Amino acid sequence: MIKNYLLIAWRNLLKYKIHSLINILGLTIGISAYIFLSILILSGLLV
Repeated sequence: MIKNYLLIAWRNLLKYKIHSLINILGLTIGISAYIFLSILILSGLLV
C-alpha cells in the first residue's frame, strides 16, 4: 500500500514539476526559518 502511495507521489512530482518545485522550496524555506528562529531564541535565553 505504501509502495503505491510513493509511486503515485513520484509520478505527480514528474508530471507537475513547477508546482512541485514551488512546494518543496516553500517547505525548505519554512523549515530553515523555524530552525534559525529557534537557535536565535535559545541563544538569547541562555545568555
